[in-house]
Amino acid sequence: MKKYFFKGDKLPENYFKITKRQEDGRFPIGLTAFEDFFSEEELKELESYVDKTEALEKQGHFEPNTTQKSLQTNILKRTKFFFNYRYLFTGEQMSEKDAQVAAGIRKDVSQAPEWMR
Repeated sequence: MKKYFFKGDKLPENYFKITKRQEDGRFPIGLTAFEDFFSEEELKELESYVDKTEALEKQGHFEPNTTQKSLQTNILKRTKFFFNYRYLFTGEQMSEKDAQVAAGIRKDVSQAPEWMR
């Protein structure tokens, strides 16, 4: 496990509003990285679940608002999945009539696949 810290002269302006200096004088940034948390076999299994989820999306298995595709010059760059709940973040979405209902959080998406639970 690795923990990351800011240098004392490189702190964001609001840093002390959200955290305090540790006893050893270091300033944690709230990031902890776990190395070798999954075995190679476990990672391959997770990747196969991701591939299956993408295949189900292409077959139209999920509710329409469950995914958002990002294109660049008509080439698919990524697909975001929003399971259980989604949030509104684009100007177009936030200008919708009911965008402020539930503070921009919606439940009109598919439930998370079993492998994610």
